[in-house]
Amino acid sequence: MITALISTVTGLISGTVPNLLKEWGAGREHDREMQMLEKQTELQLRIAEKEGETRVAEMDREVDIAAYDAQSKIAKASLKSIGINWVDAWNAAMRPFAVTIIITLFAVMASFYTYAVLSSVESLDDTRQAVDLLWGSLIGEAIQAVLGFLFGYRSARK
Repeated sequence: MITALISTVTGLISGTVPNLLKEWGAGREHDREMQMLEKQTELQLRIAEKEGETRVAEMDREVDIAAYDAQSKIAKASLKSIGINWVDAWNAAMRPFAVTIIITLFAVMASFYTYAVLSSVESLDDTRQAVDLLWGSLIGEAIQAVLGFLFGYRSARK
């Protein structure tokens, strides 16, 4: 009788153990699949985010290119002669004339300022201070800025 009881319990247990092991294995496999899906989703989100950033950067570049093209067309149109001789001559003379006036006014103002500073010089130490005052002032800064721009622009154009 004990043998029958032990064999019955063993039969019941041995019949359910494989099902329990299958269920336990399926649960673990499901957990792994969920983790893998989460990783894939996270990776896809990162890829989509990077693609979005890339697309925004491309759109910014396209807008910049369109703006440069529009500015180029405007500049070319402003340089095109219209066929009226005196209007074309006037347009050709405006930029050099305006630059000449600006340079002349700058030179006059700089010469007055320089004369005022240098007329106060009495000794060698005062001369050094006067030179520091000239080149450290707005006049010196402007001269350095203009010369730096001209040299940089011409170097870049070559």
